[in-house]
Amino acid sequence: MPDCLERYSDGFMSAVLVRYQHALCRHRIKDSLEWCPDSYELPLNQSHLAVNSILFSLYVVRGLQRLGLRFTPQEIESILLTWRYVSYLLGVNPEIVSASEEDADRLIDVAFSLEFDPDENSKRLFWSMVKAGPQFMGLKKSRVADLFSRCICETAFRLLDKRLTEYLDFPPKRSRVLFLCLLLSIRCWDRMPWLFPRSIHHLLGIRFWLERSNFEEFDNV
Repeated sequence: MPDCLERYSDGFMSAVLVRYQHALCRHRIKDSLEWCPDSYELPLNQSHLAVNSILFSLYVVRGLQRLGLRFTPQEIESILLTWRYVSYLLGVNPEIVSASEEDADRLIDVAFSLEFDPDENSKRLFWSMVKAGPQFMGLKKSRVADLFSRCICETAFRLLDKRLTEYLDFPPKRSRVLFLCLLLSIRCWDRMPWLFPRSIHHLLGIRFWLERSNFEEFDNV
């Protein structure tokens, strides 16, 4: 969305709010008796935030490319530079924020060599997010909600590393046909968008997801 990161714009204010939330979480977690800093280090630290900027930018692009969407080198560079500025707004040291694909790959290699393997908490978090998908989308019918969850599961399985899917205990029985249909639809939309109704374009647009991002109903979850 044009100018969304101009000072005092919605994007700018959202980034500042996230930075405040990170600081609040660090303060509360450090004061929690359940947190072990010797084992888990400082929560939401600089290195993790720098890596997350790559996961939200370059890794999203690469995931979409694996699904069949196409990006020009200029578009990829623009996405990386946008997230470099977002990282600056979040308080990340510019010296450890990637400015190119090469920088991002080097940082990710170092970060992944130091990370722990997923544990039981990782599994619970991942599968709770999959199950929360239909509720977030407002899907009331059980069959539709189940189909949506299966789509999420199939897509995640194809995009994640094989070793990671084993750690997360993906079910052995999956629907390859469902994923192939989804893949075909995405590639058709990328190459022939005029074939799809306006409602589909709205569903795939950023404004739809911003409108859906109201988490008040999850306060008591």
